[in-house]
Amino acid sequence: MLELSKHNNYFEIKANGIVTHEDYLKIIPQMEKILKNLTDKSVNVIFDATNLEKYELEAAFDDLKFGLKYENKFNKLAVVGHQKWLEVLTQLSNYLFINGEMKYFDNYNDAFKWLQT
Repeated sequence: MLELSKHNNYFEIKANGIVTHEDYLKIIPQMEKILKNLTDKSVNVIFDATNLEKYELEAAFDDLKFGLKYENKFNKLAVVGHQKWLEVLTQLSNYLFINGEMKYFDNYNDAFKWLQT
């Protein structure tokens, strides 16, 4: 499941349990609405995957398509989790898919501090 919440200068996506294609079908319209209504050119995001158990392949493709479509809208993307594969994917995505900065963290507070600088 994915949960989206908007804050003053960033938004947060929490991944809980198993993330599926259906989760992206629900959250993408919400994210697109936020991105279209931005007063700034770009947005900061925390992707909290500390409670992520499984990320289905089709959901990963949904995420990739969304990221490519809106790659210019992201300033900073902090990924928080405890999965080595997610750390590697974050590093790869930082170089290939996002025009902004993307960084992996083991600790939510460190990610939040980085996002605010």
